[in-house]
Amino acid sequence: MQIILAIADARGRNIAFVADNLSVYSSTEAIDLVKAGKIKGLYIAKRAGTPYLRSSPGHASSSLLDAVTIPVSKLLRSSTHTANLLALSALDTYWGLYTTQLKNTTVAGSTIMVIDGKDFTTEERVRTKLLKNKETIFSASKQYTIGPYLLGGILIDEIIRLAPFEDIIEKVLLTLINKDVSVGVGQVKLETARRLILNGYFNPNPKDEKLNIKNISKTPRSYLYEYVKDGKNNLYFSAAYIRSLIDSWSSVAKVTLTPELIATLYSLHREPHLNPVASERGLQIVADYVPMAREILDEP
Repeated sequence: MQIILAIADARGRNIAFVADNLSVYSSTEAIDLVKAGKIKGLYIAKRAGTPYLRSSPGHASSSLLDAVTIPVSKLLRSSTHTANLLALSALDTYWGLYTTQLKNTTVAGSTIMVIDGKDFTTEERVRTKLLKNKETIFSASKQYTIGPYLLGGILIDEIIRLAPFEDIIEKVLLTLINKDVSVGVGQVKLETARRLILNGYFNPNPKDEKLNIKNISKTPRSYLYEYVKDGKNNLYFSAAYIRSLIDSWSSVAKVTLTPELIATLYSLHREPHLNPVASERGLQIVADYVPMAREILDEP
C-alpha cells in the first residue's frame, strides 16, 4: 500500500492517513502498518519520544507526505466550503481513486449525485440513509412544526456532500471531539447543540444533570459528542435548529424565512439581519432535494 492522503491537525501533526485502497487509518494504525512493512515510502521518526511518519528519502515527489497532506480544518468544512476543499491539489489522487471506485461499484442504471460538476455519491446511498431515518424525520418535524420534506432535503444535501469524506471524518473526529466539530447525518455542530439545550429547544436526556440549564454551559464538548452522534438525537437537534432559525429571524430581524432561506442558513450559522438572500445551495436544496425527499419518504 501507499499513502495517497494525510490529514494534519492545527499543529501540523498527521492524525489520519488514507491508503491507495481507500482504507483510512489513524496515526497509530498507520505506524503499525509501516512497522509491518505494509505501507511503502514511509519510515518512522520520533520527536520528543513520540513516533510519527515521514517520507522515505529518495521517494517519488508525488508521494511525499507534504504533497498529499490537507489541514483538518478544511476537511471539516467540506460541506460548507466544498469547492475550496476540492481545489486542493493534495486531494487530487484521492479524489481520482474515489470517483473511479464510485463509478465501478455503481449498479447499472443507478444515478450518481453531482455537485458543481463532480460525482459525489449514488442516489441509492442517499435513499438508503434517508429511509433509515424516516420515522425520526417525521417525528422530529412534527415536534418542531417544520416541513418533513424540507428537513429531508437539507439532510440529502448533507449526505451527498459528506459522502466522499465520511470515513475519513469519522476517523478524524475520534481525535477532535473536544473541538466544535459537526457531527452525524445532520452535521450538527457541538456548540449549536449546546445552545439548543440551553435555550430549551431539545434535551436528549433531561435526567442527565450535565445537560440541564444550570450545568450545560460548562459541560465538555467530548461529553456532548456522545449525545449528538446518536442517530435519533442528531435529527432532533437538526429539526430543533431549523425551528430556532425560524424563531430567531422572526423575532430579531422580523423576517419570515422561506424554505430557500432556511436551507441556506442551515449550514451558514449567520446571525439574524435584514434582507437575507438565498444561496445557490439553498435554492438547489428546495428545487432538487426537497422533491427527492418527498418521493423517498412517501414510499410505502
